[in-house]
Amino acid sequence: MPTVTKQDIVAGLQKLGVRSGDVLQVHSSLSSFGQVDGGAETVIGALVEALTDDGTLMLPSYGDFQGGEYGKVQPNAVIFDVRSSPSKMGRITDVFWRMAGVRRSIHPGGNGGNGSNGRVTSSFVICLSLIRLSGRL
Repeated sequence: MPTVTKQDIVAGLQKLGVRSGDVLQVHSSLSSFGQVDGGAETVIGALVEALTDDGTLMLPSYGDFQGGEYGKVQPNAVIFDVRSSPSKMGRITDVFWRMAGVRRSIHPGGNGGNGSNGRVTSSFVICLSLIRLSGRL
């Protein structure tokens, strides 16, 4: 299987209609790309390059599901810390929220985002925000 490059991903995004200045909510799977030269960082770099500095990129960064129930509070347990809880939505999202310039929602079901419209929203209002900003999911 050939190695996927950043330029391959950028070209694919452009073919899908992603343009400079778009607002994009991305659900991702690194393994679905096959072998990516540079891994998650390459995928994120390609997304940012396709959107340019005028665009906004958002990826979910949900924390852990406790006992199969999201948000279940256990005595004396921290279930979500915006500064350190890993994303359980895959490698791309976990790398993304830790990058400089990315802001992460304090809501455990929220998103990380960057860009000119880099407002970070919880999953409850993400669809309304995307519609208002003429974004794509």
